[in-house]
Amino acid sequence: MNISIYLEPPLLKALEDKAKEQGKKRNAAIREAVERWLRSGEAEHVEGWPHILTQLGDGGNLPPFEAHRKELTTFAEATA
Repeated sequence: MNISIYLEPPLLKALEDKAKEQGKKRNAAIREAVERWLRSGEAEHVEGWPHILTQLGDGGNLPPFEAHRKELTTFAEATA
């Protein structure tokens, strides 16, 4: 199946250079990267938190990132 994605010009250039260096077509390099990402488990991280943070001592039971936004906004208003 064909899909279409947008890559920023510097990222596209880096992809093209690396694919050429390895003797691969862009599509093959992208396909391999997606397969590797899915196998790595990174695609299953806790919503809103980088995977590495879920590996810290609390077993991955971190609150959603946005849970503290009101608290931070209140602090910012109080110190302004």
